[in-house]
Amino acid sequence: FTYVYGKALAVVEEDRGQGGDRPANPVNVDGEKAEIGARHAARAFWVYELPKLIDARPLTRAVLGGWQLSGSLMMNSGARLNVLLGEDWNFDAQNGDRPDVTGPIRYTSGSKDQLMAGFFDPSVFVNPSVRNTFGNLGRNAVRGPGNWTGDLAMLKNFRFTEASYLQVRAEAYNWMNNNNLANPNTTRSSRDFTKILNRFGNRTMQIGIRFIF
Repeated sequence: FTYVYGKALAVVEEDRGQGGDRPANPVNVDGEKAEIGARHAARAFWVYELPKLIDARPLTRAVLGGWQLSGSLMMNSGARLNVLLGEDWNFDAQNGDRPDVTGPIRYTSGSKDQLMAGFFDPSVFVNPSVRNTFGNLGRNAVRGPGNWTGDLAMLKNFRFTEASYLQVRAEAYNWMNNNNLANPNTTRSSRDFTKILNRFGNRTMQIGIRFIF
C-alpha cells in the first residue's frame, strides 16, 4: 500500500512564441503561482494464493487448486482547475482573464447526475466591474472530481516440466464498473460552465492463455 500527500506549486511563464500558457497579467507572472496536480494519491496491490487442494482427487486438484488471485485499487483526489472568463475582458490582447469571486467556492453534493449538471456554484464568479482591470480570482482555484478504479486477476500455471508451463489468466479492469467523472467546464462564457459532460472507466474483461517454455 502506498499513499502520497503532495502539494506542488507552479507559475505559468510568459509565452515566448512556443505555444505555452500566458499569464493573465503579463507584468505580474508571480501572480500565476498556484497549486497544481492532485493532493492525494493512494495505491493498494495484493496477491493471494488460493488453496492448492492437496487432499482432493487429482483431476479436482489440477483444475480447481492452486489459483492465484491478485488485484489493485487506485484512488486520486481531484486536479486543480483554472476558471476563465473566456474573453479578453481588459483588452490587453492576452488570453486567460479570470473573473472576480464574490464568496467561497461551493461544490455540489449528491448523485453523479447532480454533479454533472453543475459541479460547483457558478453564482460566485462575476465579471470584473471595470473593463481594464484583472479579476481577483487566483489561478487553479477550483478542484476537480476525484477518481478511483480497481482491477482483479486470476491465474493458474499448469506445469509440464520445470521450465515449461501453460498459464491461464482471467482479468477484469475496473471490475466494479465505476464511472469516474471528467473535469467540469471552467469557462464562464460557455453555456456548459460548471457542467461535466463526460464519464470514463467502463469495466473491461479478458481471458488469456499462453505457453511459457
